[in-house]
Amino acid sequence: MTYGPRLPARNQGQSISPKTFLAQLYLDRGDIAKADVLASEASHDLRAFGSDRFLLAQSLIDLGDVRSLEGRYAEADASIEEGTRLYAQAQGDGHPNVAYGLLRLAESHYRQAKYSLAEQDTRKALAIVEKLPDDPRRIGAADISLGMIFVKTGRLREAEPLLRKALTIGEQKSPRRSKYMATALGGLGECLAAQKRYNEAEPLLTESYEILGSLQVPQSPALRGARERLELLHGTREGTPEAVPK
Repeated sequence: MTYGPRLPARNQGQSISPKTFLAQLYLDRGDIAKADVLASEASHDLRAFGSDRFLLAQSLIDLGDVRSLEGRYAEADASIEEGTRLYAQAQGDGHPNVAYGLLRLAESHYRQAKYSLAEQDTRKALAIVEKLPDDPRRIGAADISLGMIFVKTGRLREAEPLLRKALTIGEQKSPRRSKYMATALGGLGECLAAQKRYNEAEPLLTESYEILGSLQVPQSPALRGARERLELLHGTREGTPEAVPK
């Protein structure tokens, strides 16, 4: 960013892109306040720059993620949808970046309890990633999304095999202490807890919480959600809520 003003006009977008990368870093850490500043600046500056749809697409999806986590859902969905359209225009409807945008939109809809829309988004993403053999984690991410939707809509028998498949993919392709693994473990744990299989659910939910605790800031929404799932499990099983150490 320091050297941005020295670049030729046609390359000025490259001086803005570090803001997008930093926004993603803060999103991965669950630091939404810092991600907000950078994602907002990146999307504003790239839109003003006007000639790099690829970078603008990513910044808009990042901003949509931030807005969704802040509960500003109308802004979130509009931003993610625009970014996904830009990816499709720049790279084609079947590109994995389009699938990525669809999964981000699915997560925003999931947070709003719009499970039918979230399922539609996820199935569109899955139709893309199933044709991309280079990274099974993309399929795993879609399976987690669909499995969690099934949990919320009471389709537990359909959810469990999807979530177990996603966890197996992670065990083979992802570091144990990663956001992917934390999400897969938490999803399967929630599914088992919904089936009252508490002894199976607890170690999964505990590990999910501990992984996120090692990767994210204390105020992270994902970490808070993992803590709440674990406390709910304890309360349901024991009859009284049990606080989880922060």
